[in-house]
Amino acid sequence: MTYKISKIFLIISLIISPILLGGNRYGFELISLTLTIFALGFFIHSGNMTKLFSDLNKNTRNIFIFLFVIIPAWMVLQATSLTPDFLNHPLWQELGIDGAISLNPGLTWSALMGYMSLSIVLIGVYMAMYDVKAAIQMQFICLMIINAIALFGLVVFLFDLQTYGIIDSTRSLKWINGTFVYKNAMANFIGFGIIICMSYLAEMLLLKRIRFAKLPLSTQAFLISINLVFLAILQILTASRGGIMSTLIAVTFLVLLVMLAKKSRKKKNSLSNGVKIIVILLVLFAAFAALYYLAQFRGSNSSIHSTQVRLALIADSIIAVLDRPLLGHGAGAYIDLEPLYHYANGVDRIFWNKLHSTPMEIMVTLGIPIFLIIYYFVAAIFIRLVNRCLTSNSNWILTIPAATIIVEMLVHGVFDFTIQVPAISLYAFFLVSLSFNQKFRRKNPPLSAE
Repeated sequence: MTYKISKIFLIISLIISPILLGGNRYGFELISLTLTIFALGFFIHSGNMTKLFSDLNKNTRNIFIFLFVIIPAWMVLQATSLTPDFLNHPLWQELGIDGAISLNPGLTWSALMGYMSLSIVLIGVYMAMYDVKAAIQMQFICLMIINAIALFGLVVFLFDLQTYGIIDSTRSLKWINGTFVYKNAMANFIGFGIIICMSYLAEMLLLKRIRFAKLPLSTQAFLISINLVFLAILQILTASRGGIMSTLIAVTFLVLLVMLAKKSRKKKNSLSNGVKIIVILLVLFAAFAALYYLAQFRGSNSSIHSTQVRLALIADSIIAVLDRPLLGHGAGAYIDLEPLYHYANGVDRIFWNKLHSTPMEIMVTLGIPIFLIIYYFVAAIFIRLVNRCLTSNSNWILTIPAATIIVEMLVHGVFDFTIQVPAISLYAFFLVSLSFNQKFRRKNPPLSAE
């Protein structure tokens, strides 16, 4: 019973996340954290947390300890005033007052609150390991939420409405934002749905697996295809260069991964040349349409200026990293840090609240050691997922989207801050966690759930 209640709180969190956190407004992170505490509280009370960690293999357990124990502990250390004076940020030392490792401890505490809301992914891991059916259902719920937000964005776009007071649609210059302030975040959110739809089609066409017993396979494939086209059109209408291109790269990776998978090489499961040609033509057509739209609405000087700004911000951040490579300047403190290093940015006089590069912001705020460990674990998870996709078609519907979403986030994160929008990071973490099934266990159960 308590496990079911934890899932209810998880679903509520997934529903309101793109609505309240899509605007990247920090006041609503408290609501998200409260839902996380309730979900994890009931999950722990059910005894499933202990079962989960006792059965995880050593490497996977280390990943979760680092993500949800070590990083939060480091944030606490950055924010507390109990650290020795010589570790405090140089700004506090110059002022001669008690400070902390972080440039702004208040922002670091706020960042910790937002980060800990991601620990809800542990419920997703449990579902994938012990209740694969529930994991697939939860992924489908995520797809429906993505569709609902995308549809809302289309309504706002067509009728020139205001999106719940988060941002006036006239500011978006007729680009689809939905409940997201940043069109790049909206594009990536829709990209998650596109990736899920592509994975559904891969399973249906190659493995002849159906998701709904009452509908024929052909009908299901048709409905998913319509959903895919709907999301693709709306993503193009976001006019997000980074979001669209990162999704195209991720989808291309997905197609290549499926074509290279050993199970697809067997004659009974192999794709016909006609199907391959159709898939390739559809991807090329989507790419052409996206590039044409971007050239019409986002080309010319705006593209050049945007690139110059991003490069200048990265130049600022390199200096900041070199000044404090091990300790960082404090999680969440970039908004206060950027004005101090803005002298390297001669492109404009705007002070940005986020760095347009997730890897660089991690190095700036948390330090190089944390950055290296994070990306080491990301690489380890990605390699494991790709290996599973190539050697087994079990639960492709969970593993293929996870590997592809990692590609999308890695590509887009290099030159934008999308994953730093709380709703995007929550969905990315959660959808990847749904792929952590039996192969991540310390040992296989007597009766495999795959």
